[in-house]
Amino acid sequence: MCILKKVKVMRVMRINKMNIDLSHKFWINLGVMLFLLVPACLIYPVNLQTLLNKWFLFDESYGHGLIIIGLIVFEIIKRAELPNLQVPNIKNASGCLLGVLGCYGISYVAALHEIELAGQFAFYGTWVFLLAGAFSFSIWRILFFPLSFFIFAIPIWDLLNPILVNLTSVAVSSAVEPLRLVVYIEENIIEMPFGTLVIADSCSGLRYLIVGLAIAVYALKDSHLPFLTKVKMVILAFILSIIANWVRVFALVLIAYYSDMESSLVVDHDGFGIVLFFVLFLPFFPLLTKLEKSTTPQQP
Repeated sequence: MCILKKVKVMRVMRINKMNIDLSHKFWINLGVMLFLLVPACLIYPVNLQTLLNKWFLFDESYGHGLIIIGLIVFEIIKRAELPNLQVPNIKNASGCLLGVLGCYGISYVAALHEIELAGQFAFYGTWVFLLAGAFSFSIWRILFFPLSFFIFAIPIWDLLNPILVNLTSVAVSSAVEPLRLVVYIEENIIEMPFGTLVIADSCSGLRYLIVGLAIAVYALKDSHLPFLTKVKMVILAFILSIIANWVRVFALVLIAYYSDMESSLVVDHDGFGIVLFFVLFLPFFPLLTKLEKSTTPQQP
């Protein structure tokens, strides 16, 4: 019995030592991953500055960018026990170098043609290739979600802005007309007896759309729902985000009209929009919970 007990204790100590080593290696590797951002920042200072400027404008379309970065770091930390992440692999240095040079070439062409978005992709792509060079290309599979989640923090979504503005203008105009208010509506301009409202780019709802999709994707990442159901839930998040913005702009039109343009919300409605968005987006979560329960096998 004493011998068995001693063997058991030694085995537990060995397992604990292994866990400590894994944790120690992980934090070293996480430090390396963050350090690899340094050359990317040095190569693309302008692109980095552009992203930071957008992320620190908390009342603009990409004010959630720092939250996305925080979630990416959190998701990387959650993968601490994955073995392929623990052992750096320098054999992929040549592939990494080609990738970095390719990103630099894209950035150079983008700078010549003033394509800001391509330069930002090149900045991020450089870091991704440096990760592969340090840890092996298998890290892309291991960190697929956190690396791809970055798409919600870059201005690729600006391409949708004109479309969203037009949709908002049509939706709000269609909602206002039956009310027989004393207004004149032409495209995205609403003229009232006490002033004029313009459904500008900031009224497109782009911010709510990006945040809504990011919330949906993050909530579904560990879900066991069928793939098609996940797609439907993302589409639902898209629709809820769009409708939330339409309701926001429509409500602001009514507030402006009945307050003779005197309400403070006419000028400063950022907080109003955020609260309204989350209230209208709230049904997404109980529906997701209900679907999760319906697909979970019942215990006999």
